Amino acid sequence: MNGATALILAGRRPGGDAFATRAGVSHKALIPICGVPMIARVVRALQESGRIARMVVAIEDADALHGCSELAEPLARGEVEIVPAGISPGATVRQVLERFSGPWPLVVTTADHALLRPEMIRVLLDQAPPDADVVVGTVAAETLHAAYPEVRRTLLRFRDGGIKGANLFLFPRTAAAGALMAFWQSAEQDRKTPWRLVARIGPMTALRFVLGWLPAGEVLQRLSQLTGAHVAFVRLPFAEAALDVDDEEDQALAEQILRRRS
Repeated sequence: MNGATALILAGRRPGGDAFATRAGVSHKALIPICGVPMIARVVRALQESGRIARMVVAIEDADALHGCSELAEPLARGEVEIVPAGISPGATVRQVLERFSGPWPLVVTTADHALLRPEMIRVLLDQAPPDADVVVGTVAAETLHAAYPEVRRTLLRFRDGGIKGANLFLFPRTAAAGALMAFWQSAEQDRKTPWRLVARIGPMTALRFVLGWLPAGEVLQRLSQLTGAHVAFVRLPFAEAALDVDDEEDQALAEQILRRRS
């Protein structure tokens, strides 16, 4: 699968971001990791994947990106486009999908994915089921904990093992994805409380989830029934795919990992 478009979510959540304020920047995307703004690292990983033909950054203040020296050349060459961000990540993806002209598929990630690597993008694209309307990149709990046992992340726990989202999504060219995005928007307020997300798909499903009886496949099937979109997971074999940067502790870990790579 070649020539995809990448959408990078770089907007602020309502109320601002205390982490960005403490770092002295307008957006979390501009916080440096080992001296390089997070969004510049994401752009570089997408470029180096060899699979991205177009990059779009969603942000409510375009001037913030124009002031980033690391993005000056990609912006000047037209390699990175800027579109307005919506009121939430889900709203942004939905409005981009509604107006999107390609090239398909659309890969979505976040600007705080400072540890994104080209091979993560390749695996997501190569392992996506051909009949899926929406593909969600995930990392198995055992993969994350084997590499970083000290790290604590919000997990979705299922009978067949826990998973952590990787802030990587793939939308092939299908109309059904819009219905799922409407569901995503309605669930965004509960993004840090997984049991509430599951509760949206029915009380019995929620009870089985709390008890650890629910297979991940059953949740995907239920989501597909509710939205009319075939939702699939791709398990990424990279622990770092589950490590976005939300605060100073995450920042320190990301810098430690990057120093080990170099």
